[in-house]
Amino acid sequence: NDSNPFISQVNESQWKDCQGMLCQHDLFKDQNEITWSRFTNIFSLHFLSSTRQSLSSIEDLRPLSQSDFDHIHNKWFEGRDTVTIGLFEKFWGWLKYILHSLRYTKKIAALWRSGLLYGFMTREFSQHVLRDQQDGTFLIRFS
Repeated sequence: NDSNPFISQVNESQWKDCQGMLCQHDLFKDQNEITWSRFTNIFSLHFLSSTRQSLSSIEDLRPLSQSDFDHIHNKWFEGRDTVTIGLFEKFWGWLKYILHSLRYTKKIAALWRSGLLYGFMTREFSQHVLRDQQDGTFLIRFS
């Protein structure tokens, strides 16, 4: 069946689960496992859509960076060449709250788009980034 799923969302609180179902459907279709490259390509578009960013205004985009994907790949997908539905569901269980904040909290969305919300990184990498900065300097990251 090539038809797209139809999900009716009547409340903002339902967005996380609805978006997760749509994303999973687009990623996996009828498969239980996909390649990492398929995941990054399709998920990049879902991330932009989830954070209310449009490809029609490229100069204002703040997509996930290679560094963001590297962190996600190692932390949530164990650096594997493939992504299973089970691993995606665990990942989505964590990410859906971040995406909900980026979508529905204007101040957080503005921080993300301006680059003041740094992104996805380990504690060790954030300490490395801050190593040569003045005392009191901090960054905001998704861990």
